[in-house]
Amino acid sequence: FDTNIDLEYSIAKLPEKQKTVFLLYELEGYKHKEISEILGISEGTSKTHLHTA
Repeated sequence: FDTNIDLEYSIAKLPEKQKTVFLLYELEGYKHKEISEILGISEGTSKTHLHTA
């Protein structure tokens, strides 16, 4: 239970773009190509946002 709270807190603290990419990739199952199209960013930027999250 505490782990879920810690995870939610950590996700909430992420910068908006990193949070969005993280949620789309990890929770929604989107690929970087799809995320890049949705957000209007390159695949490389999507990967960078996920890696730095």
